[in-house]
Amino acid sequence: MEKVLFNISPLTCENCASEMEIMLVNQNGIRSGKVFNNLGKVWCSYDETQIQPEKIEQLINNQVSQW
Repeated sequence: MEKVLFNISPLTCENCASEMEIMLVNQNGIRSGKVFNNLGKVWCSYDETQIQPEKIEQLINNQVSQW
């Protein structure tokens, strides 16, 4: 199990942070995810045999671009 921290633009919407957390944990290989919306940080623990940090970052960026 690996852990990674991503920087994003701070979110002002609690609902958006919750949506992102749900999206992350529904991905194969991601065990947990936490969005620190006011800090602009996303923390994930993941199984490196199933998903890579680059893919997680892409998922996060895709979610943010929808808002």
